[in-house]
Amino acid sequence: SETVTPTVECTDADVNGKCDVCEGNVAIPVQDPAADSELSIVDAAALAASKEHNTYTAGKYYVTGVIKNVYNTQYGNMYIQDTEGNELCIYGTYSADGADRYDAMETKPVAGDTVKVYGILGQYNGTAQLKNATLIAFTAAAAQ
Repeated sequence: SETVTPTVECTDADVNGKCDVCEGNVAIPVQDPAADSELSIVDAAALAASKEHNTYTAGKYYVTGVIKNVYNTQYGNMYIQDTEGNELCIYGTYSADGADRYDAMETKPVAGDTVKVYGILGQYNGTAQLKNATLIAFTAAAAQ
């Protein structure tokens, strides 16, 4: 028996898991979405959960959701959720300019407010989180 080396490298331009040339199985490399993308809570949580313990994305991402609860009012640790109840942990919240931690913000979001945050994604002890979030914008629940 002799080993045959293919004359063409396998490719998968349509990302269906099958080589466009030989139709064999092709491993699809997992790539993070482009940095500065806006992700849904579901996609952000999935990306965060795909990282190893205490490992985070190189790029930062935008995520918008409604604050379910703020469980640490010093650092601004909170859970946000979408309309279907999917959740993402926000670990550390800072003002838009990054100068003020949550407890020092003059006006800060609370449970029920809609927030847009920007930060790195990863997981810590199995909890998917957006870490060191910059608060881009928020709308108070009463104003919605």
